[in-house]
Amino acid sequence: MYIPYVANTGWHALIQRLSSLTPTIAKPLSRGRITLINTVSGLQLLIEFNYHSDDRDRVRHMNAVCRAVGMLLSPEVRPLWHTAISIFRSDRAGQFNNLSTTNAIRTGAVATLLDFISAANWPILGMLTKPSVDILKLAQDEDALMEFVQVSFSGPGRHAGTCRMGATDDPDVVVDPEGLVYGVDALRVVDASIMPWVPRGNTNILTLILAKKITAAIGRDFVSRFAHNISRGSCRLTNRAVSIG
Repeated sequence: MYIPYVANTGWHALIQRLSSLTPTIAKPLSRGRITLINTVSGLQLLIEFNYHSDDRDRVRHMNAVCRAVGMLLSPEVRPLWHTAISIFRSDRAGQFNNLSTTNAIRTGAVATLLDFISAANWPILGMLTKPSVDILKLAQDEDALMEFVQVSFSGPGRHAGTCRMGATDDPDVVVDPEGLVYGVDALRVVDASIMPWVPRGNTNILTLILAKKITAAIGRDFVSRFAHNISRGSCRLTNRAVSIG
């Protein structure tokens, strides 16, 4: 688990006055599923994330939220903030993310109001989010904490492992260690889907590493086939390219 602190992540005046703590389960034990469904209009994808399907993830998430609450209520941090609210991706606050002159004016007005009237923080921010949560209650009431965790979680958008890499004796794998799809000639997959398990961190760097590794494998395969065709006398050199028969 980790709890990233983020501030000033948006373009408009309101979000530049907000900071966030995001309790995150970095390596979940729950597993999602992708199913192909045959419909009248053709094959459709059914994607089920199944967050918290493994109860251990829910318990870990509750612990992470407790830690975040403890940080907010600590004597070092508590004097630095006025209002603590819960943010959900489906909140009305998301409407301000669209870059427009209207949103710039609206968020500027709200931000200015909050700067001068601190008592307005709770009612105004509360209107833009789902019913706000008393974080002190979360720290003291396990039932309230469980309910909050169950309704407020969302995915980080770093999905992996739907086309996993592995050895041939594993029935759940799709590609070999060089990204080649088992049972399909000359087809490779090179993205986060081939990761054999969900990584603990951002998938960006790992995807770049996979791409570099498989690019090298493609290069070796090309050189091998080129040398093989040279030995058979079936390679034709031109002034523009190399054609392999």
